[in-house]
Amino acid sequence: MPTKLTPAHREALKRFRDEHTDPAGTLKTYVADFRHERKQIIEALRKAPATVPELASQTGFSAERVLWHVTAMRKYGAAVEIGPDGSYVKYAYIEQAKKKEKE
Repeated sequence: MPTKLTPAHREALKRFRDEHTDPAGTLKTYVADFRHERKQIIEALRKAPATVPELASQTGFSAERVLWHVTAMRKYGAAVEIGPDGSYVKYAYIEQAKKKEKE
C-alpha cells in the first residue's frame, strides 16, 4: 500500500526538485558541446591517424580538451595508440577494426 506524503515531506521534495533542476539548461548545453567535440575528433581520426596537437589543430579545440577525449576513447576501446610520431603518440580510431573482429 503506498504511503501518503505529509505536508513536510511534500515541501522537502519540492525544495529538492527546485535545488536540483537545471533551468538554464547548462547540462544540456554541456552534453551537446561534448558530443559535437567527440564527433569532430572521430571524423578527424577517421581520415587519418593523428597526434593530439594535430587533432587540436584540425578541430580548433585545445590540446588539453583533445587529450581528454582521446584518453576516454582509448579507455573505452574507440581509439588506440599506433606508435610514436616524434615527441607525440599517434592515435587511430578503431571502429572499423572492431567490426572486422566480429565478422
